[in-house]
Amino acid sequence: MKRNGCVRLALVIAVAMSTWTAAAQTDREAVGPSREVVQERLYVFDGRFDLSLMGGVAMNPKLINHTAFLFRPAYHITDAWSLELTGGYVLAQERQNLTNRNEDSIRVSMAADPTLDNEFADMGQMEWVAHGGIRWSPIYGKLNLAAEIPVHFGAYASVAGGVAGVRRVSLADCSSVTPGDDGFVRYDCHTTEDVKPSLGMAVGLRFYIANWFAVRTELSNFMFPDEYRLNFRNPAEMEEVTGITSLLMFLGGVSFYF
Repeated sequence: MKRNGCVRLALVIAVAMSTWTAAAQTDREAVGPSREVVQERLYVFDGRFDLSLMGGVAMNPKLINHTAFLFRPAYHITDAWSLELTGGYVLAQERQNLTNRNEDSIRVSMAADPTLDNEFADMGQMEWVAHGGIRWSPIYGKLNLAAEIPVHFGAYASVAGGVAGVRRVSLADCSSVTPGDDGFVRYDCHTTEDVKPSLGMAVGLRFYIANWFAVRTELSNFMFPDEYRLNFRNPAEMEEVTGITSLLMFLGGVSFYF
């Protein structure tokens, strides 16, 4: 009797386990392989390369406008971490109120004033950049723009270091200012061109369109030393001040994955 009771109990447990397993399988088929969206990446990048082509403009131009065109190859160590290089050309131009278009501009009036003996800070024009750094992508998710149009995205932050080509034209130390027949004013001003150490930090988003293609937006800050002179007309009292120019840029572009 006792043996028959044990057999019945074993049969009841077996039926219950079978029923629970079937219900769990049905539930998984209904909701997908996992309820955790982050765990189920549609696009995997571990061990892959990507190449980004980006362009953008300065967000905080004080005296100089900057427009950048960047080339960025990267290698993904894992899905979250990658090594990235940045190289590119930057078009730097004085802002409109400083240009030499006419004799009334600030640029010309200052260049013609022999009493000025202090140069301006933040007059460094970044002409090119070469960086190497690391990118961290801790967030991966999905947006449903419509019922049938899911958009996968990744948020990232990066830090990089390297060098930048910086050109500096003084507003005050000019030897001659000559009007031209073409409407421009010619001036001969103190100019320096140097290769400076540079640091870059960025945060951005990638929107994955396909396994091989994404759209990328980024807010990036480039920093480099800025050196300007005070009392430069008096060599005995001249002082050279070193500061930091912070160039904040909004960048956008595309990424290709291999």
